Amino acid sequence: MTAPSLFRAWGKKTKSGSKAATESLEPQKVSKPQLLLPKGLSRRTSNETYPDSSSNGDFSTTDSVVSLDDSPSIHKKRTTRTVTLQARLNSLVSSRHCSTETIASLNTAYNNTAPTSLQQASYHVALQQVNASQLHEMLQAGLSPNPVSAQHNDSFLHWVCRQGRHDLLQVLLQHGCRLQVCNASGRTPLHEACASVTPNFLLVETLLKHDAQQCFLTDANHMLPLALVKRELRREWMDFLVRVANDVWPSSGNKIERSLLLRMPPNASPILDPIHALTPQVAAMVAARIMEPQEAVCLRYERKEDNDDYNNDNHVYPDVCEQDDSSESDFSLDENELSEILTLMSVPASA
Repeated sequence: MTAPSLFRAWGKKTKSGSKAATESLEPQKVSKPQLLLPKGLSRRTSNETYPDSSSNGDFSTTDSVVSLDDSPSIHKKRTTRTVTLQARLNSLVSSRHCSTETIASLNTAYNNTAPTSLQQASYHVALQQVNASQLHEMLQAGLSPNPVSAQHNDSFLHWVCRQGRHDLLQVLLQHGCRLQVCNASGRTPLHEACASVTPNFLLVETLLKHDAQQCFLTDANHMLPLALVKRELRREWMDFLVRVANDVWPSSGNKIERSLLLRMPPNASPILDPIHALTPQVAAMVAARIMEPQEAVCLRYERKEDNDDYNNDNHVYPDVCEQDDSSESDFSLDENELSEILTLMSVPASA
């Protein structure tokens, strides 16, 4: 073999040796040992997040199932269980020694299926157009603070909460409106407030401070108020409930029992009319905004002038019939209309 051939052969051997040495210095990849389980067996792990950003304020508990079969790959099954807004409220309330037992509102004294004639006469769709000042004048004149529709037993209070009208709710409460009511569907005022697309949390806070037990009353469809909250609003609702919890459910060492109305049967606690109530006929005209509240009070005074107790009612508009011409009301009655109304007032109201 010639010299050039020897050099070429020696160079090839050197290169191959260097490559083998370099490969021996590289870290070796070690395969991760796999858990060998008999076929059909699985291992379950649980992980809970609080709260889950993808669940709009709900709890999200994820269960992972890891199993092995004949194939070399590991199969994972993930399931998510959501804890409702009501469950989180129950945890919050029970920690304060308050009852979280649910009750059907239609089985309690909240269900009043026998409203008075004045309460029915005081309800009209025209009330939905009044402001707080106008409603105050109507109620002060003798309209019922608990107007109820003859259809579905739906009250004006339900509409106020449905629309988030906190200003009107304040006026109703000022004149003695009862919040412990439900309509024919078993919905309480809180049901209507929770179902709103744009909830008024100031109104909800007022409802809860007067009657927090409405959180645990179900309607005819077995729905709790918080179950009606829109999914995209749940986180906002939970933040609100946590914020007002100390005021609505104060911590105490004693367990707080249910109110008396929840332990009474339907119609066991009727709602009374105000002492200065208008007659149902006049109240219907005031509610429909056919008659101004001032004129209605004047009619009541003219009727009471012949009674001995006239002077006992001077706490309602004592000077209303002596108003000057600067009044903004354009309502007027001639003698025939006044006579007809007075005759109508003398007719006893039907039960």
